[in-house]
Amino acid sequence: MSAGTIINSLLGLIFYIFIARLLGPSDFGNFSLLLGFGLLAAEVGDLGLGSALVRFGSASELRGVFTITFIQRIILFLVFLPVSFMLGNNFYLSALVATSLQLLSLITQTFLARQKYVFFVMTNIFGNLCRLGLVLALMWQLKIENTLLIFSGANFLAFSLGFILLMVYFKKNMFSLTEAKQMFVPVWNFSRWVALSFGISSIGSKIDIPIIYALAGSSVTGIYSSAQKLVSVFSQVAVSVEGVFAPKFSAQTENRRFFKEYVTISILVSAGLLVLPVFSGLFISLIFGTKYISAVPVFNLMAIAFIPFFLAGPSSASILYRFGKSNYNLIVSVGQLAVGVLGYFIFVPVLGAIGAAVATLFINLFGLLAYIK
Repeated sequence: MSAGTIINSLLGLIFYIFIARLLGPSDFGNFSLLLGFGLLAAEVGDLGLGSALVRFGSASELRGVFTITFIQRIILFLVFLPVSFMLGNNFYLSALVATSLQLLSLITQTFLARQKYVFFVMTNIFGNLCRLGLVLALMWQLKIENTLLIFSGANFLAFSLGFILLMVYFKKNMFSLTEAKQMFVPVWNFSRWVALSFGISSIGSKIDIPIIYALAGSSVTGIYSSAQKLVSVFSQVAVSVEGVFAPKFSAQTENRRFFKEYVTISILVSAGLLVLPVFSGLFISLIFGTKYISAVPVFNLMAIAFIPFFLAGPSSASILYRFGKSNYNLIVSVGQLAVGVLGYFIFVPVLGAIGAAVATLFINLFGLLAYIK
């Protein structure tokens, strides 16, 4: 998982570097806005079933919860596209992004539930390689629309590979309506709170781009988004670490030892974040270009802001997966959303992109204090 996260983070970062350099700050801001809507729709539309796959699939009920989640993904696909076409303004591209991510997460969460980390890594690397290959092939004629289609197409290709791997693992017997009926009530009781919690959390984490876009325009959004894409590497590391420990917490085995290991990893990563600002100026100017040099202080502050995010990880995962207290996550998510929206409207008009980073710091500090209680 560690090696796979590093590889995938680098591949994903290279993709965004190409896009940012080729589109420029203004168009990159527009691209980030449409991509953000797709990411938000994907996470809100998950309805908590991704976490349910891990919690229940880590035991013996995998086929039932997999069937429930697969049917839900197909229904969302049939809903997303017509609604997005009605909205216009290329929102159908956001719907394709959302649908592709929904299907890919069905595969990857199933791999995590069964602790098939090699399959998980293979699927994600394959998708990132496809995305990067398509960008390189079309880099001389890239537009905002093309980049979003490339992003979605790579996810669909990765889903196809993962589906084949699942068929091999399940020996072509992947679905069970009988088990799905038996699992529906416990899955619903768990996932409804997760859906509300993650939905609100997703709104809080994705609402920054639309607010900055509305308050400060596309160029400032592009500057902020370039720093955010670099920082997203850290969130991918956090997801990969949680992906290892979530099924272990769910299985209720040796939780104390696993919790200590999780805390140790979080402290080490947090210490590494303190070093990043030393190299950020050279790093950003080399990879994004001098036109993004104003993103340096934004990136520095965002790196510091992710320290409380990492430190809260062990308690957050333990509460959700070990104890199944998904309703507590809902309470924390509501608080973080309120802090975030208030922070963006206070700091962005005054400080621009740096103000958004300040708001992110307050969001993550609130989460740390809420989980370590």
